[in-house]
Amino acid sequence: CRCARLWAALVVCCLSFVSRAAAIEPNLNSFLPDAELASVQFVNADRGWAVGDRGVIWHTRDGGRSWKLQASPVSCRLEMVQFLDDANGWVVGSITQPHSHLTRAVLLKTKNAGQQWTEVRSDTRTGLRGLTFFDAKNGWVWGDSSGLYPSGVFRTNDGGQSWTPISKGTTTGWVTGDFRDHRSGAVA
Repeated sequence: CRCARLWAALVVCCLSFVSRAAAIEPNLNSFLPDAELASVQFVNADRGWAVGDRGVIWHTRDGGRSWKLQASPVSCRLEMVQFLDDANGWVVGSITQPHSHLTRAVLLKTKNAGQQWTEVRSDTRTGLRGLTFFDAKNGWVWGDSSGLYPSGVFRTNDGGQSWTPISKGTTTGWVTGDFRDHRSGAVA
């Protein structure tokens, strides 16, 4: 009988501790409104998107007077957003792998104004910092370099399903770029 009472008291004490710990543990979603933003783009005077830390993707329909958080499939830093029109857009960023500190490219795509973002898996293993698309198929991305991809610049002609690395040049990485067409541009 005494053991049963001690056991019951121990269970109550543990449950109390767990419920207090759950109340103290921060809700990660509460940190999203405070995430640092890295890029913003408007397709017209009313509709725009902004991206940044913790995978945040913000969207406005009223010229920036109010912003709504869109569901993101990643929680890493997003570096740049680009929309071709009010429905079709891309976002790039990178995920740093724990322990190895290697980066993996992140490319998100939407066809419905960001109501649903999907991650486009690619063979580019470096972190990405920028992108330029000219249409639904042709675009460029740039970012960190690696031994396998020393230029850190890639081109696609199938909407991001596959990427061709630019073979000339080596760098530690690119911060910004501008491309005038699907054949030429500059990175810095």
